[in-house]
Amino acid sequence: MGLDPNSQPKAGRKPGRSNHNRPGQKKQTNATKSSASRKPNRRATLPRQPYVEGIYSPNQNVHFETPESWEDHHAKLLNDTKRVYFSEKFIIKDAHIDALISVGADFCQSLRSFSAGDAETGKGYDLTDAAIDRLAKACPNLVHVSLDGAVQLTDKSLLSLFENCPNLAFVQVSGNDNSPGRVKGTSLRKLKDNSAMAPKPVELKLSDQCEIDERLEAAMKALSAARKDLLIQAGNTHEEYGSVHYWLGGKNKFEFEVFGGGSGMGFGCW
Repeated sequence: MGLDPNSQPKAGRKPGRSNHNRPGQKKQTNATKSSASRKPNRRATLPRQPYVEGIYSPNQNVHFETPESWEDHHAKLLNDTKRVYFSEKFIIKDAHIDALISVGADFCQSLRSFSAGDAETGKGYDLTDAAIDRLAKACPNLVHVSLDGAVQLTDKSLLSLFENCPNLAFVQVSGNDNSPGRVKGTSLRKLKDNSAMAPKPVELKLSDQCEIDERLEAAMKALSAARKDLLIQAGNTHEEYGSVHYWLGGKNKFEFEVFGGGSGMGFGCW
């Protein structure tokens, strides 16, 4: 497929997209704005080095590029598989997660990384809390979970991951600027109150949730103060008026805005 098996699904702008939006897909921006009307990028140094996912050998990575690549999935999913990644072209559904779980206990115990969905294409729209709960309970050794554009997921998904996967280092549950996600912060408050729950998180990405939710902001701030090494991303990733900020040690340590218009600037992995 010509892709780095450890490449990450991008949450940023992708060229060549159709202007047709499905439910949960990002709105397309107007690419005809003059560059003179755009405000410049405002960037600063991140408060610390970003999380970097572990690297696994090629035979331990399984990448599903398109629905056609799923047809022989049982032959690809071996008992020593460490990473499963569904591309932005793949419409991930609960049935795919259940099929992964059905491979067996050895596969589930081996799995360390799961990535699916895409905010630009809306491919994470169909995922539900029930499926993520089944994944978390079946695959307790997960370290990295990225669920991009998963606008239907709530605190139930986060809490199940926190409760069942003690080695979690990275979790992303994002919505998009067309259909914000449904995380409200109850799972973060429970994580703050229980130091034994998911004791190793390094980075938590919760972008494109409700734009104005003081309860969620308060929960992120409190969790950040309690887990001083945990970096939390929040905000809106809209290419024209987005603003993303980061909590670390109970403080809003870093913020930037992107006014990209048609320039192709956007928000991707750090």
